[in-house]
Amino acid sequence: MKLFSEEKPKYADGKDPDSLVELREAVQRFREMEQLIPSPPRITEDIKPYRRHQMPCGTSLEFPLDEDDKASCSLFFLSNATEYPHHSHAQREWLIVKQGSLFFQKQIDGEWELPERITVGQSVTIEPGIIHRANTIEDTWFYAITVPKADW
Repeated sequence: MKLFSEEKPKYADGKDPDSLVELREAVQRFREMEQLIPSPPRITEDIKPYRRHQMPCGTSLEFPLDEDDKASCSLFFLSNATEYPHHSHAQREWLIVKQGSLFFQKQIDGEWELPERITVGQSVTIEPGIIHRANTIEDTWFYAITVPKADW
């Protein structure tokens, strides 16, 4: 399904509207960047290494993408109906949803905030020491980036 026609719309004088030119350029840059992002791996026995995290409900798999002393980046898969229990990290963490969605909650001053739905392309920042948890209602892939490196 094409989102945009290949034909460029023009004003009566034959010039492209500036906003459409900028939008086309942004869409082209997005398409180029999208080619650089790896597709979620297929879950097979050939994928190594990956880590399976024990969940009270559902499945959590972590595929480390890059780790050094300064930062770590992993691709996570949470199956439908996964309950990722409350926990915290000594590091700042960013979650970026690639596919699916999850409900995310932070605990501030001992009280849980209302769940926030994080969908494709959206992200959440978790400051060090903040207790948080997540639940999924569909199979979900997301990137988790921590600075400095996390010891999951």
